[in-house]
Amino acid sequence: MLRTRPAYLCLTFMACALHGCDRATENVRGGIESQAGITRSTEEGPVSVSLTVSPKVPGVSENVRARLEIVADTSVTIIEPDYGNVLGEGDRVFEYRVREVETERAKPIGEGRLRWVYTYDLRFVLAGEYELPGAEVSFTTVGPDDAARESSISTEPITLVVTAPQEAALSDADLRTITRLDPVDLPWAWPAPKRLIAMGVAAVAVIVAFVLWRRRRGRQTVEMPIPADVWARRQLAALLADELLEKERVQEFYYRISAIVRGYIERRFDVSAPEMTTEEFLVATASDNRFGDETSVELDKFLCACDMVKYAKHLPGPSECEAVLRAARDFVERTREHVAPHGLRDGGAPSFSYSKRVGDGSVRPPPTLRCAKNGAPP
Repeated sequence: MLRTRPAYLCLTFMACALHGCDRATENVRGGIESQAGITRSTEEGPVSVSLTVSPKVPGVSENVRARLEIVADTSVTIIEPDYGNVLGEGDRVFEYRVREVETERAKPIGEGRLRWVYTYDLRFVLAGEYELPGAEVSFTTVGPDDAARESSISTEPITLVVTAPQEAALSDADLRTITRLDPVDLPWAWPAPKRLIAMGVAAVAVIVAFVLWRRRRGRQTVEMPIPADVWARRQLAALLADELLEKERVQEFYYRISAIVRGYIERRFDVSAPEMTTEEFLVATASDNRFGDETSVELDKFLCACDMVKYAKHLPGPSECEAVLRAARDFVERTREHVAPHGLRDGGAPSFSYSKRVGDGSVRPPPTLRCAKNGAPP
């Protein structure tokens, strides 16, 4: 009996050890199985497609690897899929982020077959159940009659459950125990007296800025518009100062003096004279009681004389040039407004004179306008 007891103890110990090893092996295999991925495969003729996602039950912010593998005969033409864009289509763009990691194209694997592998990384931001779309692959095969035939196969979608960390998960009982949040001291928060002082300084600054703005706005002067006759006199003076007639630029002189008169009429009578033809403008002035018969006739002569030089290539003589200039000046003086606001018309406006007083008190007559005739100076 004493001899058999040690043998019995040894057998018992060995059985327990073997049983423990088996249980340990089962635990290891169970862990590998829980971390293994999910695979969806399909095959049609010479093409097989498999989609694998691992791990099987990922956690939030854990990297998830999606692997698309295509195996086909060398006689098959594979149309490269774009599974990465399919993963990010529609509302799925808000569920997870997709990044392409590695791509392997048409790698020979023996026995006249090629392999394509596309690897993607997915990162989920919220826990829950998600459905990853199946992978669709199109390909072309050549039949016995050398005719190309297009086909496509696709795998089934994969349902993936993403879990939250245990420390972040709250049960219903935990949620019921939450009554209030503890106050948090912010390091940047000022004490109450300092906050009141800062608010007072800001309010004073706003009031001072507003007062300064009102004062500056009150000091702004309103610019009075230049009266039409003052504008016309300045333009005529600038025209004479350019000495276009002395430089034999007669046509340019007539263009400018016609534009000055038309611009004056637009400012004085609110008539779009620069945009009208001469015929349209004369019809408009003839029906306007503000011009009168005599003024309309003189305006007709003035514009026709300008059109003869501008469009008919007429070369006027010196007397015609002086007459046109005198007609423009007289028209402005006769039709100007006689009420001078703030003294601008009579006192402040520059005068348009054709005579010049010399130092001895005598009056010098206006200079004679020289106008080229027949292409030669007078």
